[in-house]
Amino acid sequence: MTDHTTGGELDPALAAALERTLAPPALPRRFRAGLEAAVARAEQVDIAAMRARYEHEQAQRLDELRRNYVRVKRRTLAAMVVGAFAAGAAAMLLMPWLVARAGPLAPFAMACAGVAAGLGIVWYNWRMSRDGADLRA
Repeated sequence: MTDHTTGGELDPALAAALERTLAPPALPRRFRAGLEAAVARAEQVDIAAMRARYEHEQAQRLDELRRNYVRVKRRTLAAMVVGAFAAGAAAMLLMPWLVARAGPLAPFAMACAGVAAGLGIVWYNWRMSRDGADLRA
């Protein structure tokens, strides 16, 4: 078995055929001058100034992330507190009615209703985020 990737007898012939068939593209007139000017500009870059600018940009991004993190934590805590009070109020108001209707299965029915409401909220938020809605307020 022979290795056709390197060192074969056809390599020089293939290289010659490719050289005849594929001509290199023509470069624009001022390409060499533009390239030399770009190299000269690149050599004049002040590394310390670039580093300071990038560090400043990074610090700004980090501050923004921290602000957003605190905002999300506050919103999550507020949603949990409001949800807990709403669930407690709903249970207090609906439990006597549910006991009269469902009997001993009332606590289970109330728990199932809470799970269904939670899944509905999760589904709604998932759909909103998937559709590209901006949930930030």
